[in-house]
Amino acid sequence: MDSPIDFRALVESASDLVLVVSLDGNVEYVNRAWLDAMGYTPDEAMALTVDEIMTPDSSEAYWEAIQAIRGGATMMSLDVRMLTKSGEVLILEGNLFPRVEEGQVVGVQGIYHDISARRLAEEEARRSHARTEFLLDLMTHDLMNINQEVLSTFELLLRHGGLTDDMRVIVREGVAEVDRATKLIGKMKKLIHIETSPPVPKVLDLGDVLFSVAAEIESEFPDKTLDLRTELQRGQVTVLADEYLSDVFRGLLHNSMKYDPSDTVRVDVNVRRMPRTPFVRVEVSDYGPGIADERKESVFARLSDITDRKESVLGLGIGLALVRTIVEHYGGQIHVEDRVPGDHTKGARFVLLLRTATTGAGGTQ
Repeated sequence: MDSPIDFRALVESASDLVLVVSLDGNVEYVNRAWLDAMGYTPDEAMALTVDEIMTPDSSEAYWEAIQAIRGGATMMSLDVRMLTKSGEVLILEGNLFPRVEEGQVVGVQGIYHDISARRLAEEEARRSHARTEFLLDLMTHDLMNINQEVLSTFELLLRHGGLTDDMRVIVREGVAEVDRATKLIGKMKKLIHIETSPPVPKVLDLGDVLFSVAAEIESEFPDKTLDLRTELQRGQVTVLADEYLSDVFRGLLHNSMKYDPSDTVRVDVNVRRMPRTPFVRVEVSDYGPGIADERKESVFARLSDITDRKESVLGLGIGLALVRTIVEHYGGQIHVEDRVPGDHTKGARFVLLLRTATTGAGGTQ
């Protein structure tokens, strides 16, 4: 013969905390796990009220839950903070149900799980993130101000009539170094921001972004001409990205202009949708010195992975690390290959997979 189920024994042996209170907030039942966690004896527990075992904010929320449950509702995943006998705070997540006798709701029964460790870890992570953001903003703000003061000093020197030509060359080199430092600070700030508080992707026109960046890049190199060749047109291809997509093309085009010694720098951009996938394939090819095979992966290394301090200071590592971080944030991919297979000296081809905002097999080739 089957034995009847002893529900009280099950509740008493449960690891979750069980609390039953009347509609007027008096404790009517607690299980062994609740007593062990809260530090009360059974007699002490039966004399307690909701207001005595919960923090003021949780008590207010719990009374609102009681009113809802009085009408027969249930409350799932309610967070409450209970005060132990010694005054410590337990953060609990509970499911609350009406206790019914003879068809009438007479109380509230709840099953709670202790999430104190998890919630405290989450709160500490948020505080740590806030501290990092504050220190980063403070540091970058101060460094930017310092750079501006240095630039102002250099500008005054350049206006000085007593400088020799050699001294003017040195001062202009100093101006260029300060400008590079300013850009490096901006890249680092973006890297940290993307990894800690990434923006929400939205629909962007790929052509708009590419052509806007191309115009900016050409203005940065007044002694060179950017020969951008592409069949992509505005309004033709949309992708899921954010404001940092411009930094992807800015990084690639800037490197092409910087490292190609030619007065006219040719860059080919080919775009095509990939049928039956959510991606758009974007190829950015240049005709510069290229990237040797042994460096093709390391150029994307993040700052913590870069062992060659000189390369990181030069900005190549940081710039392309930013590009990879942005693309991967979109759920895409990027890699570099030889424009002419087997001969890296003929230029580099960066291949990106970006998530398309539209469907279809059309596109540019």
